[in-house]
Amino acid sequence: VIDITMQIRRHVTMVSNVWSWTAATTTPFRMSLPGLMRVVCGSETFTVPGFLLEELEGATDRPFVPSLCAESSPRERSQGGGGPLGIALGGPTRQVTEVRVRCPTPYFSHVLLLVKMRWLLRLHSACCELDYRVCSMKNIMLGMQYVILQQHAEHECDSVFSTNVSESAGSFVNLDSIFDDIVDQLQKALGISWRAFLQFVSSCDSSKAMHVSLMDSINSPKIVPTDDLAVVIDTIFLTNFLRQPRSGPAGKLQEFIVACREFGLAPLEVPPLRGARDLVAFSTAKTDHEYRVVISLPHFL
Repeated sequence: VIDITMQIRRHVTMVSNVWSWTAATTTPFRMSLPGLMRVVCGSETFTVPGFLLEELEGATDRPFVPSLCAESSPRERSQGGGGPLGIALGGPTRQVTEVRVRCPTPYFSHVLLLVKMRWLLRLHSACCELDYRVCSMKNIMLGMQYVILQQHAEHECDSVFSTNVSESAGSFVNLDSIFDDIVDQLQKALGISWRAFLQFVSSCDSSKAMHVSLMDSINSPKIVPTDDLAVVIDTIFLTNFLRQPRSGPAGKLQEFIVACREFGLAPLEVPPLRGARDLVAFSTAKTDHEYRVVISLPHFL
């Protein structure tokens, strides 16, 4: 998880550097960042970035319009207020726009998490269009998949009587925190061009990416499909969903799939079964060493 955090920090730095070649990235003092919206789903209320509602078009009582999001005017910013951060700044505050979900469901938090993960794929497509050699998010996505799929984390051990795995580490990653960390760092790094960057990301296609780089000035840009990364994203989400207790009110996968269909989301894509080799090895293991073999989820889904 620490490696993923460091990789995110390096990625944000590279994106900010490349974006600053053509746009200003200065952050004025006490600037209120716009874009928060309050989503009401039944008896629950969620405060989410407004750009995520573009992925849920038709599922709310009003369409997403960037002007609906709370944004501070220059006069309000000079007075230290306006926007979603006005309360923290101690100035006058505009009310955050409220929207309601047409089909309330207890799985909306999971639907929202799936939308966040798939938005990262759109962000990857936009970053590849900036410079795929230094701004690609492929390594971050593969790192998230590796961490969330591992059963135990390896550690160094000199004794032959001890195991070389740590049962207290591994198999956990907070996907919401990783998404919030990426968005928060991009907001701070891009500054006043954050809204322009979001518009650029929304114009990109998450199903394919145009690989552009100044290092490939001789070759023309290539259009590369992102189907393999889409499977990685869905595998990350599905693993996170299956790790939660099934006895809860929102713990059944079939009901979640129905909820995704109601929100107009594409079905989950996971790797093929591939003969379930790891499951067979796990069920037939007889020694303690074989019992502790790390199972890779894409091999048996």
